[in-house]
Amino acid sequence: MKNHPKAKSIQQHYRTELAHQKKKSRYSLEAIAVMLGILFVLIFQWNNANKAEILALSDTEKSWFEVTPHIEEYLESMFSEYEGIAIDVNDETKRLILKTSFVKSDEDVEGNLTELVNVTNRLLGNATSPSKDETYMIIVRGENEEELIRKVFNGK
Repeated sequence: MKNHPKAKSIQQHYRTELAHQKKKSRYSLEAIAVMLGILFVLIFQWNNANKAEILALSDTEKSWFEVTPHIEEYLESMFSEYEGIAIDVNDETKRLILKTSFVKSDEDVEGNLTELVNVTNRLLGNATSPSKDETYMIIVRGENEEELIRKVFNGK
């Protein structure tokens, strides 16, 4: 039986092509493994960065965040117009922003707003102990983010 003159070179080319395909798939798996490793490291560092950021808060800032759920629960039970609370501790003057559905044109809105601010201040004073030189502000916003009242308080 006669062999074709190019059969040997065709077989050799076929073998090298198969070897190349195996290496190619191995490289793909290695690349996927490296990318998953990098993704895992990034997620781990992101979680640790968030924890470190939370731990970096001072004790007074932590106390503000701890008291917020209590204030919210109490105000929801007292005022049907109350919608939510936000805290800004980034500035020198800390701000407690109360979101409501009050409108300036409502009757007796001033009395309700004053009562809302006074109750919030009392709850805040009971739960936290602001230092004498600490200033904080309670802001009440109505519908359309309209600022209805703003009061500044100094620590005890």
